[in-house]
Amino acid sequence: MNIKKTLKDAFVINGQISITPDNFSLFIRIYALVVSFIHVGYFVIMHYFNSGIISYFNIISVILYLACFLICKRPKDVASIFYASFAEIIVFSLISTCYYTNVTSFILLIIVLIPLACLMKFWQDSIFHETLFQAGRMVILCGVIFTIEAVKLISFPNLGMVALDPVGDKVLEYYNMVVVFGTILLTGVAFTSVSVHENRKSNDRFEVLAEKLVIALSETVEAKDEYTKGHSSRVAKYSTMIAERLNWSESEIKTVFYAGLLHDVGKIGILDTIINKRGGLSDEEFAMVKTHPLIGERILKRITEIPELMITAKYHHEHFDGKGYPDGLRGHNIPEIARLVGVADSYDAMTSNRSYRGIMAQQDVIREMIDGLGTQFDPVFGKVMLELIKEDTEYTMHE
Repeated sequence: MNIKKTLKDAFVINGQISITPDNFSLFIRIYALVVSFIHVGYFVIMHYFNSGIISYFNIISVILYLACFLICKRPKDVASIFYASFAEIIVFSLISTCYYTNVTSFILLIIVLIPLACLMKFWQDSIFHETLFQAGRMVILCGVIFTIEAVKLISFPNLGMVALDPVGDKVLEYYNMVVVFGTILLTGVAFTSVSVHENRKSNDRFEVLAEKLVIALSETVEAKDEYTKGHSSRVAKYSTMIAERLNWSESEIKTVFYAGLLHDVGKIGILDTIINKRGGLSDEEFAMVKTHPLIGERILKRITEIPELMITAKYHHEHFDGKGYPDGLRGHNIPEIARLVGVADSYDAMTSNRSYRGIMAQQDVIREMIDGLGTQFDPVFGKVMLELIKEDTEYTMHE
């Protein structure tokens, strides 16, 4: 079994280490295994330097944490780490109090055991258990474990329980330092990765909500026009396909998708009688239709986080030769994303039913696209669209 690959698959999500409800029990198992090896190290050091009965306390700790390692296979089993730590502290305090008559152990017992016992009681509460995997609960768990280990490990050479020679004291002191800093590091990883996971979950929820709101807005616009149902979503799809073919980044492709969905949002301000009119429009009516890019600009200008939405809505009817509207921009003075979405918009206009005509034949669409290169369409985006059209041999892409 490839341990490195298993750990990477379990804890690395989207390139970042994340502790989630699904892998938290594995994290606790790893923690228990690490603590077991730490106590094996303590036993070897203390036994070598003749520390007496206290060295055998570490064998008990090893057994407790190995039991936790074997038991904790599901999320609901993570409480076993509490039980292992609880039992270990009891044994630790009893040995030091009874065998070494060390009063400090009573203080340790009060400081650590009472809060731990309270947490274990809360653990049994269904409300606490159900919300265990919120970041705060996981941080509490990791923090309690760290506190137990830090207090216990630092205390060994300072409670008067272990009488080693100077070399043994120094070895134990250095070992304590390594263990404490290692515990801090492991807990830090847990804190950070829990925070990353919770933030990502929160961001994902808001992103899903934002996407649904954008789709709802685009569908509201389409509800006005019985002939263009699905137009915005198709334009978003074609725009995304062009961006993907040009190897745009993931964030750029997502922006293109949203821009495609909202490119015609300004039509919400055009009279239904004009949008749904059968046959050709009068000059006055067409002049009103041509105002929809400016209406879209006014609607979307407050979304400053993604200015491309407003830019696309305003400029997607500009032509590469400068004969478009509303500003008559020319060539690369037209924003790039508007040039891209404009190509996708024109393709969908040609391949869908309109009030003034039906779906065009594919060869006619290809001819129109070729004729429009460098005049209506940006040559780069137009050629990519042509590639996609020619690959669509069954003429089903528009369906």
